[in-house]
Amino acid sequence: MPSIQILALRGTGGFYNPKYQSLPGLIKAGHVGFKFEDDPSIYGFHPSNKAEEQAGGEDNLLELLLGHEAQEGVLQDDTSIFRQAHNLHGAGERTKVWVLEQSFSEDDYREIKQKALQ
Repeated sequence: MPSIQILALRGTGGFYNPKYQSLPGLIKAGHVGFKFEDDPSIYGFHPSNKAEEQAGGEDNLLELLLGHEAQEGVLQDDTSIFRQAHNLHGAGERTKVWVLEQSFSEDDYREIKQKALQ
């Protein structure tokens, strides 16, 4: 039976801590993604590049989100974010990545993958 992994990373927090200023917002905030067993990419849903541009950059976008202002979101390849969080955890940061695996029938797996990647 094919499976889909659900990944969650704990963010560093410290949005205003100079130690984390250079890190992507998803590393600071935490994030959730998923991975199909036959695809090396980890996908996550978060604000689009367009939303970031309209907000005037990632820091401004983060402020809008922290203020509970909804933004346009899209499914994106976040593999590098999860790898970076894993590497930071190995260096002693609190950005642990958890993985939960769920099996599906062949038909359900194909349907879920097709709809997600549309």
